[in-house]
Amino acid sequence: MATSSAPLLQGEDLDPMPQAPRYLATTTLKVDGMTCGACTSAVEEAFKGVKGAGDVSVSLIMGRAV
Repeated sequence: MATSSAPLLQGEDLDPMPQAPRYLATTTLKVDGMTCGACTSAVEEAFKGVKGAGDVSVSLIMGRAV
């Protein structure tokens, strides 16, 4: 019976469980200039690239991002 094994990767972090953040916070930001649903989508998309930002909800009516 043949067996195989994968080589170990060197120099890489092999921690299978990333550490959870030490704290969570909710921040509300005023957003001016939004005029349509596409604006809210653009703001939500922009937050995807922000390190540390989790779920983002943008309200056109309230003019804010939470």
